[in-house]
Amino acid sequence: LPSALYFIMGTSKGKSVHGHIIGASLIALLDVNTGPTSIIGLLTAQIIKQVTAEGYAPSAIAVAVAFSVGLYSLVMGLLKLGFLLEFVSHPVLTGFISAAALTIIIGQVPAIFGETNIGSGVANQIHDIFAKLPTTKTPTLLVGLTGILLLCVFQFIGKQWGKKHKAVWIISIGRNAITILLFTIISFAANKSLATPLFDLTGKIPSGLVAPKVPDLALVGKVFQPSLAVFVASALEHIAIAKSFGRRNNYTIDQSQELTFLGVTNILNSFFGGMAVGGAASRTAVNSESGVKSPLSGIFTTGAVLISIYALTGALFWIPKAALSAVIIAAVWQIVVPISVFISYWKISFTDFVASQLAFWITLFVSAETGIELATLFMVFCTVLQVVFSKGK
Repeated sequence: LPSALYFIMGTSKGKSVHGHIIGASLIALLDVNTGPTSIIGLLTAQIIKQVTAEGYAPSAIAVAVAFSVGLYSLVMGLLKLGFLLEFVSHPVLTGFISAAALTIIIGQVPAIFGETNIGSGVANQIHDIFAKLPTTKTPTLLVGLTGILLLCVFQFIGKQWGKKHKAVWIISIGRNAITILLFTIISFAANKSLATPLFDLTGKIPSGLVAPKVPDLALVGKVFQPSLAVFVASALEHIAIAKSFGRRNNYTIDQSQELTFLGVTNILNSFFGGMAVGGAASRTAVNSESGVKSPLSGIFTTGAVLISIYALTGALFWIPKAALSAVIIAAVWQIVVPISVFISYWKISFTDFVASQLAFWITLFVSAETGIELATLFMVFCTVLQVVFSKGK
């Protein structure tokens, strides 16, 4: 749905002439590919952990979060308030994304070791991971580590020889699918005749789409405030990707129009049982490198997804959970910001450094929404102080 809808509602991709855009405002030719992302998944999972204790199903909570994100986005887009996202500075976003990425990675480590009953929260998870090392399942650990190694090898050969050899490049960008396919075949061959599988499997996944229905508005009220962090993360990620590819291909974007699109697609998603979505960096990069010229490609992506959820769910049963965790860890590690970036903040601006650290540590050990809110408020407060106490020369 998001990929197909972006064809109609995204920013126009026209040639920039003296600061003006040539092209229809409703027909999108932008590079951005939208869908569920790692950051959105992490933040949604945190909200699910908070609300599940009240008796709500995880899928219902994810739907309520998507609806809330859609409301935030639609209101800001229609009121032309996209400029407000500029108040979330780059140092704040750097610290927030790095902490969120590490939280995702730590959350996937137990599946690599085959550990169960791990507590919630980063501190508890780190403690439980080390405490339960004696219970590590060797076949599961072998699958997980081999998967990570295989993904790193594919990525390395892609960087080294991908530009020279088309086949190598295709293997590199398709490394996630190749890895999952390989381990699914191995898993089927090893476990099809066993009463108890050698390692944990994904299990049965319902096929088809759920019937459209209105989200639970009472549940929306419970998750509306925590969903603010999901909205900020998805909106910033989406617009950052759009700006990046706009600079590369010589066009500009309309931030408010992009927010309107995010609002409409997330609200529609929630009626069809979907989770929140936004611009996806890896999907967009693959689209761009593959020579895609229009979001019309999203129609074909949508068709492939529909075929998968109707016809291939039986094969998904055999995917090892450790292989999935390996794919997630390898993908998310790419968005962890190097320590050198934080060192540069220290050298250039102490205020930026403090803001990035607030966003990082509070997001990591408290919550994502608290981290990004407090760090942004700190930056706004410091900016106001600088204006008030500035002296002319």
